[in-house]
Amino acid sequence: MKRVVLFYPEIIKGWQARPRVGIPLSLLSLVAPARNAGYDVRLIDQRVEPGWEAALLDELKQDPLCVGISSMTGPQLRYALAASALVKRHSSAPVVWGGPHPSLMPEQTVGHALVDVVVEGEGEETLPELLQALEGTRPMDTVRGIWYKDGGRPVTTAPRDFTDLNTQPPLDYSAIDLSKHTRNIFSIDNYEFVTSRGCPHRCAFCYNVAFHKRRWRAMDPDL
Repeated sequence: MKRVVLFYPEIIKGWQARPRVGIPLSLLSLVAPARNAGYDVRLIDQRVEPGWEAALLDELKQDPLCVGISSMTGPQLRYALAASALVKRHSSAPVVWGGPHPSLMPEQTVGHALVDVVVEGEGEETLPELLQALEGTRPMDTVRGIWYKDGGRPVTTAPRDFTDLNTQPPLDYSAIDLSKHTRNIFSIDNYEFVTSRGCPHRCAFCYNVAFHKRRWRAMDPDL
């Protein structure tokens, strides 16, 4: 079974006291689809793993099919690039970027020397197909919603429609240590869970307009 490494970078610049951080939902949502497709997935969250470099190096020794990295625009890019550089120095595994920043600027992102593939938009359906392409069982240009290099030149495939949240498998919490992601709100310990995506508004500061096309989608209440 081929190994896949997912890496969630730190999101702040410098040190701050943060005894608890939220669940890396952007990557956790990819674990079950990839595992259901027959891949072994390891999720490393830099925010809660002080020894993240050693953990990532250990994973690279197992010759993973790829290393997927999620990033927002801002300080998180610094840490995402550092992780990408580590992969490139110690492995031949392709580096796949996804998340808000690569989706907003896919051509610029895939053009970077430390990035091999960009997943534009949601990744639940794209990642299993991309893994098949990286294994060589399907052509790369048949995977919707990605950017990759062809002869060093950035190329893109056909766009992918939004994921139907009602057809996605439940989150696989076994991929993380939940004790490190408990948040305390109003003196009550809780875990984050997202039941909808997108927004109909057009706030100038928000990635929603470009990423979610001002559409709001929700899971059925009976789920």
